[in-house]
Amino acid sequence: ATWANNPIMKDLADAQGAVFAAPTCDEICDWSAAESCGAQVLSVVRHLKRRFPIDDDRVYLTGHSMGGRGSFTMGLTYPSTYAGLLPSAATIGAVAGTLDVDYHENYCRPHVENALHLRVNLHTGLLDNEFLVAQNQGAAAAFEDLGYDFEWLAVPDSGHAFDPTVWSEGMTWIMQHTRSPYPSHVIWNQAEHGSSYYENLFLHEGMDPPEFW
Repeated sequence: ATWANNPIMKDLADAQGAVFAAPTCDEICDWSAAESCGAQVLSVVRHLKRRFPIDDDRVYLTGHSMGGRGSFTMGLTYPSTYAGLLPSAATIGAVAGTLDVDYHENYCRPHVENALHLRVNLHTGLLDNEFLVAQNQGAAAAFEDLGYDFEWLAVPDSGHAFDPTVWSEGMTWIMQHTRSPYPSHVIWNQAEHGSSYYENLFLHEGMDPPEFW
């Protein structure tokens, strides 16, 4: 509800001539790992495309905290659906309790490889959870090593709070990018994403591959 009623987000959508949708869970779930929750996001996108003249090549996914984990995870699992991602204060799947940036880079790399045709903007408060910051550093290292279309903003003196100005600038940047509907080359790794809330719950053991095929 906070996202749906946020005037900054509505103003940005109006300025871009965009449809802004903010789905809310009808029960407690984990956007980044519960398959039923992931299916809700995909269903919302399909529903909007049926009702409105949505440009298939300009669909963007964003979220903060658990929503950020969900947008990061879902976007890298279904990269053919989106043109860009903006995860805020987010990790890929669960937050792993280690400060080893090399560990996080190795974990993130097969997920990140899927972002070959995406534009990704990730921002993190440097005073946020130290494990989350380390995982973001690892993800950024994977993106940079692959040479992908990516920006990571480490926000000084900021914790886990949502920063609307940083978000708005990031969204404006990713919305300049359009999806390539018929890429000559794709990469897709079906890597598992663990849940931060539920033991032995992994995304996407049972969901279908993306639309490239």
